[in-house]
Amino acid sequence: MLQNTRHAINRSLKRAGCKFDITRHEDFTNSQEAYKDAARELKKLGKAAVKHYPEISPQGQYKISMKNTSKNCATLYQTNV
Repeated sequence: MLQNTRHAINRSLKRAGCKFDITRHEDFTNSQEAYKDAARELKKLGKAAVKHYPEISPQGQYKISMKNTSKNCATLYQTNV
């Protein structure tokens, strides 16, 4: 949301004839830092964009479980021998 607003303002300025880019121009370093700080704060609050992964299928869960179990058994066997 924050990024969309930032780019919308930049597009509006470009349409109005401004030749600079507020997301990159050196005169806007303070606002760029404020944007980064706000983005960090939103991320801390859990409101940032999150990359979600597909749910693991029951077969996949079983494979993971068996893989971890066999590793643990092998490790236990080696330490007890």
